[in-house]
Amino acid sequence: MERMLQENENFENMRQMYLAQRQEVAQRAQQSVVDADSNIENLLVNKDMSKKEFLEQLIREEKWQKEAFESLLLQKDSKHQRISSQIELIERELMQMTLVEMERRDVRIDSEKNMLTEKRQELSKMLVQLIEEKEHREEQIKNRLLEMEQAKLDNQMDYWLVQYQRLMDRKPDALINQEIQLEYAVENILREANANDYIPLFARHRISIETMEILTEEDMCKMGVTELGIRKAIIKAIQEYQDEQQRAAKKTKDIEKTKDAEPSESQEADAAIAPPSAGVTPSAPPVTELIARVTSDCVVCMDSRSEMIFMNCGHVCCCKTCSESLPDCPLCRQKIVQKIRLTQG
Repeated sequence: MERMLQENENFENMRQMYLAQRQEVAQRAQQSVVDADSNIENLLVNKDMSKKEFLEQLIREEKWQKEAFESLLLQKDSKHQRISSQIELIERELMQMTLVEMERRDVRIDSEKNMLTEKRQELSKMLVQLIEEKEHREEQIKNRLLEMEQAKLDNQMDYWLVQYQRLMDRKPDALINQEIQLEYAVENILREANANDYIPLFARHRISIETMEILTEEDMCKMGVTELGIRKAIIKAIQEYQDEQQRAAKKTKDIEKTKDAEPSESQEADAAIAPPSAGVTPSAPPVTELIARVTSDCVVCMDSRSEMIFMNCGHVCCCKTCSESLPDCPLCRQKIVQKIRLTQG
């Protein structure tokens, strides 16, 4: 009997030991699964972060490529360069006129004052118009870039880099020879219409200016000009070219008609500039020779350089800081409608 009880007790101890070991193994397995899940979760989080950083890097690089291509396109755009150079010339002319007006203030006559005022106002209007044209041209280029991006977004992730490379790559010699043979008037019309990409197409078809003037949208579509906006822009540029040719022809006829009247006008001009006779004393003091400088000092603080153009009088006489609180031009006392900062240094 005692032996049976002892066996039962040993069996119970073995069962308890087995259950304890099984529980320990289950806990270790459960902990191992938890650790594995945690490691997998960390790997997935790190993978998502890496993927997110990679996508952000791709977006940044695409943005840089787009900005680089846009900047290069602006630099290569002849119309934008021409407008910018004209703006700089007008600004320089306004600066020189302001300096001359300030230095000759005491010796000018009323007619000269009126002449300078009219010229300043004309230059001011031209400057405002050119600035508007420059902004409009930049907007056109941006819209063109958006069209190009939309057309290639689905197929080419590195489209801007490809376009940049295409712009920088040298053209084949045969294509260059064809473009050289293209008439300047045809090329100029395409550039005015912002259709520079189609210059090789027109050169390959050997389009002359006579053919260009009778082209229709249907003809250009058959040639391969698929963009509707470009076709309309080319038609408009052709019409502007024809109008300009008509104006030039009319001006030539007017010049030929006035050739007969030139000798009498020259004699009157010689009489007007003839030196005064002896004994006649001039009423105005002699005008000394003036050399207009490119820069001048601010007439308010006398320390900084003049860098603001006042509209509509066109004077360049104040720095940016002093001009902020001025309602009227300090030289002519006209009301300031607009203040434009010089683009040149």
